[in-house]
This record gives sequence, C-alpha cells and structure tokens, in this order.
Amino acid sequence: MDQSRYIATHIAGLPKSGIRDFFDIVAKMKDAISLGVGFALAAGIGRCNLLA
Repeated sequence: MDQSRYIATHIAGLPKSGIRDFFDIVAKMKDAISLGVGFALAAGIGRCNLLA
C-alpha cells in the first residue's frame, strides 16, 4: 500500500528529523544500549492515523 498519498505535500517536503538519523545509526551499532523512550516512527503512518 502506498502510504505517501496520505501525507500532505507541504508536510512531505519537511526535512527528516536529526533524532531519527541518530536512532538509525545506533540501531546499526553492535554493542550500543539505547536509553531512549520509545522509537522514531517505526510503527509507521498507519499507527499515527489511529492515534489522531
């Protein structure tokens, strides 16, 4: 399913969050321990629609 059709064009044009880049890097590290609470939009757009 193409979820991009549910995102407004002015929102889709926003730059990606730096914290998402951080979590992506840490996820690839073998011995890293994440002390963060939750995760960056890994549940996908569908979950956000349910919570809205």
